[in-house]
Amino acid sequence: MEFVAEPNPSRSAPEQQPLDQLPARLTIRADIMELLRKAGVEFFRIPVAPEGEAMRAYFNSPAHIPCHFGSDDGVEASSASELLADFLAKVHPEDRAYMDGVAKSIVDSEGHKADITSNRFRAVAENGQWCWYEIRISAWPQDGLQICEGLIINVEEQELARQQLERLAFEDPLTGLPNTKAMQRHLESVLGEGLIKGQSMASSRGEPLSIIWLDLSGFGRFNYVFGRNKGDDLLVRYGEIFSSWLQAGDLLVRPSADEFAIILPGRDCAAAAAAAQHLQCYLREVLGVVGDQPPPLSFHAGVVSYPRHATSAEALLRHATTALDSASRQGPEAIVVYSDSLTQGAIRALSLEEGLQQAIARQELELVYQPQVDGEGRLIGCEALLRWHSDQLGPVSPGCFIPLAEETGMIREIGAWVVEEACRQQACWVADGLEPPPIKINLSAIQLANTSAPGFAARLSEALARYQLEPGSLHIEITETVAVSEEGFEQLRAIHDAGFPISIDDFGTGYASLSALLKVPIHTIKVDQSFVAKMRSSAASQAILRASLAIARSIGAEALVEGVEEPWQRELLTELGFRWFQGYFFSKPRPAAAYADLLRRVQQEALCLPDAA
Repeated sequence: MEFVAEPNPSRSAPEQQPLDQLPARLTIRADIMELLRKAGVEFFRIPVAPEGEAMRAYFNSPAHIPCHFGSDDGVEASSASELLADFLAKVHPEDRAYMDGVAKSIVDSEGHKADITSNRFRAVAENGQWCWYEIRISAWPQDGLQICEGLIINVEEQELARQQLERLAFEDPLTGLPNTKAMQRHLESVLGEGLIKGQSMASSRGEPLSIIWLDLSGFGRFNYVFGRNKGDDLLVRYGEIFSSWLQAGDLLVRPSADEFAIILPGRDCAAAAAAAQHLQCYLREVLGVVGDQPPPLSFHAGVVSYPRHATSAEALLRHATTALDSASRQGPEAIVVYSDSLTQGAIRALSLEEGLQQAIARQELELVYQPQVDGEGRLIGCEALLRWHSDQLGPVSPGCFIPLAEETGMIREIGAWVVEEACRQQACWVADGLEPPPIKINLSAIQLANTSAPGFAARLSEALARYQLEPGSLHIEITETVAVSEEGFEQLRAIHDAGFPISIDDFGTGYASLSALLKVPIHTIKVDQSFVAKMRSSAASQAILRASLAIARSIGAEALVEGVEEPWQRELLTELGFRWFQGYFFSKPRPAAAYADLLRRVQQEALCLPDAA
């Protein structure tokens, strides 16, 4: 910032008087000076120009009032230039250039009046510590000299309070990293938004800038299982790891919850995408992960670059979150570079959400039923699977709308509809003279969250009572994540005590342990289909399958394998000791009417699957 002191025609200069005729108002009592000094305010008055006999006389007159920044050498030399040099020597190196500009503006004001209030700066206090100050100065011509008079104010407390407020506004309190506001301010500064000529600093140097916006995959599940304190500890740990990966000039930010953003100056989107992949590898190394196994929590990320994708901070951040949203749908370690098509995808996601809110009222939801069989192919039950046939969007994959329902909380209303519809359909089959085996329905962790244990079990019992069904006609499937949380235990105990058999779904992919499973009686362990797909080529998958079967037997539960699609899979699983199965080899999911036909054939002809399929 430059200071230019110009004549003020509306204010005439005071009448010039000889030094030996100075009025009494220009002298200040010593006791008042001492009181001001104790309050952190120093008054000073010095001549600043021109050097010579008149200046030396002024320094030796009662009119001269020194401050602690001036050295005895400067005063004895009766030289303003030496005095100012002594002052600047005591200013913090980072603030020295600025205060040199303030001093020059005062010296250059010779011959006319000037009033200046400086920005806050750091200088050496009388105790030898750096301290924050502010100077308020008036200068005017008198007796052939330019006189400078002012206050040096100690603003240490005010500045520290301001910095604390800034930290609260621009710093994440958990990790100490900059937050979203700080990131936007940094980007606006780097991109030079608001400059008079409209040209950013980055563009003037021809340099790109990229943002990696990442989200820890599975953090919500981790937080639910282990609690918020452990989740906070994990966020701090990952923040430290990401910080150790940074290079000079990079900036790490924590925008919210389980998200981090990294600003990479001088790198385009291709380099940033490569950097994101390198960070994933670095994460494995630091956490000591062996082989191709993912770390406890990896991340998916969106990448956006200036100026390719946007030229303003607001647009860059908006596009970065759009790319991140796309990555979250592609997989736990997906890295997506922004493109205009992603914006169209975000618009479609909004349409998806709006449509899902009306899906129940428009009767667009449907349950289909996939049979479950024993080792002989006899029907032992079915799993109710949710489908959405939107009038506007057409068939929508459960992989798209179920995560959306969980994210928005709509899963509670949809889950209640599933319970009601499954009970209604089961009662219809019974009324038609059929003998349907149990229906298994899936419950989300969100459905159980913030719900008292007896309350949820009571709602299940009320639904069965409305349709005059026994509890055994409805089984509850829950994931390991819910099963190992304390709140999940309470819910499961209440559900089991109400007479509903409980199955653990996707076993082998979560955090459950044998000791955890022993806390609640488990009817069935459903082994995840990913192990079936790899069991011919992966010894590890076969080991997990054997271990899962052993765990089921040890707790008195049945073990059911999902995803059986080929004859050889059935044969190998049977050799391993499994006797309950589910998968396309036996039957695809069937609409209610088709499943009713299957029930009649099985009941009348005693057929076994897959022959009855």
